Amino acid sequence: MAIFQRLAATTVWSRCALVIGRSFRMRLYAPVRPDTTLHGQLQWKRVSEAAHGRSGIDFLGQLTDQEGAVVFEVDGDVVMARRNAG
Repeated sequence: MAIFQRLAATTVWSRCALVIGRSFRMRLYAPVRPDTTLHGQLQWKRVSEAAHGRSGIDFLGQLTDQEGAVVFEVDGDVVMARRNAG
């Protein structure tokens, strides 16, 4: 989780107006050794309008090893401040 959050904070969360994390479900599929190279991916699965200028966002994050096997996965639900178009 720490490695995923470090990657996500640098590339995604630092650019978002994150209000609160509502739920997270994490799964560890394989051990990660010191010589493992990891790659991360974060996808928005669903964006829904919430009250007070906010949006609810469901996301899926994954870490894969150098062979492409998923070693970590997180499903999350967060609330972010919404910007008006224009």
